[in-house]
Amino acid sequence: MAGRPILAIASLIFTAGAVVLLFFIILSGAINAPSVNHVWFLQADTQGIGSAPSQAQWTLWSVCDGGTVNMNCGKAKPAYPFDPPSNFGTANGLDPFNGMKKYYYLSRFSFAFFLISLVFSVCTFFTGFLAVCTRLGGGLSGVFATFALFFQTLTAALVTAWTVMGRNAFRSIGRSAKLGSYGLGLTWAAMACLLISTILFFLVCGGSSRKSRGGGEAVASSGSSFKRWDSFYTTELSSAPSESTDWFSTSNATRRITTYTRETLQLPLGSSILDLGCGNGRLVFSLAEAGFGASSTAKGRLLGVDYSETAVQLAREVGRGLGYELGRQVELRKWDVLKGDVKELGGLEVEAGWDLVLDKGTFDAVCLSTEEETGEGAGGRRAYETYPEKVAGLVKSGGRVLVTSCNWTEEELKVWFERDGTLKLEGQIEYPTFKFGGKTGQAVCSVCFRKD
Repeated sequence: MAGRPILAIASLIFTAGAVVLLFFIILSGAINAPSVNHVWFLQADTQGIGSAPSQAQWTLWSVCDGGTVNMNCGKAKPAYPFDPPSNFGTANGLDPFNGMKKYYYLSRFSFAFFLISLVFSVCTFFTGFLAVCTRLGGGLSGVFATFALFFQTLTAALVTAWTVMGRNAFRSIGRSAKLGSYGLGLTWAAMACLLISTILFFLVCGGSSRKSRGGGEAVASSGSSFKRWDSFYTTELSSAPSESTDWFSTSNATRRITTYTRETLQLPLGSSILDLGCGNGRLVFSLAEAGFGASSTAKGRLLGVDYSETAVQLAREVGRGLGYELGRQVELRKWDVLKGDVKELGGLEVEAGWDLVLDKGTFDAVCLSTEEETGEGAGGRRAYETYPEKVAGLVKSGGRVLVTSCNWTEEELKVWFERDGTLKLEGQIEYPTFKFGGKTGQAVCSVCFRKD
């Protein structure tokens, strides 16, 4: 999804807003701080009633002296009930409240639901970082957000019920009373934040996707993702190339791909490797460090290509900083897998094909494009629909394609890359996993296909 990171970040912002609002509400009456002393739910004239102050303000933890802010709240007690007769030690003058346990239970349950909503909101916030990269993360966060929203909606309804009824009861006996604008306002605002974040998280999970002709699920951007990447690489090139982003670094994808190539695939050092969409070249240089590419002892070829000239310039700067002999051990050049002529890559691989073709996030990026293929046989298909077959055409018989993605699952990639029968699933790289609802998932997947 083109807007997945943006939607996920927006979801996190609204979730964080809900968490902050809930803390303001829950802490009112429990601590003496200017930031929360204006938060109360109901204020009433209680002058002359038992031990009550002249004006009382109810919070979740205590009843305070009224006025502009909470004062002299006394010892905080969790789930402090709104029950004037028990609050002030007398039933005299409080006829509407005598024997009415509904206030007691409504107010105490609202306290419990506030806490439950806060717990789920915090869980939503932390799992929300997974949503920046994966649909599964969006779904997981959406589930937590749904629970938080459910309990916060119950809370808002209960609080509104006992405060409105309590206000009306005080007024019925000739006493002034009013609702706490901050207390109720923050309560409903937290619910609104959770409602928005829930919707956004489920959109991240796949709400704006569409079915492709290939049987998998693809999403398209309404803007130009290519210009966005050019802008991104320009920024990194102009700042500190040596510190440029290593994509999927939180999952150690670069190291895992290199180790998988050497130890699992047992690819000879003299093999030919093509990295599609090399970006800043981090993966290419990791493979070079492992011994791949041309050297005095091996005649292999290690080539990184990218449609963006700026990305290639950035990769060259990174390579020079690491001390690699560019053009010999490692090659970097501008080439577009969607539009370029394979002959432009040169070498024996033009005819024979490559031993290994790598894709670390490139298919993810291509899927963001709304661009359609042109020319004979294109049939109006979008770029990502033709990408798998073009990649398969670059590999020699017996060669492999290793695709790493944070947007697609193993099963979805299998549908995409096996659909014309040229490539067959061979294996996958193991990444850290997490479990939720009896299902296991991971933030990144790397799937290897073999061309027979």
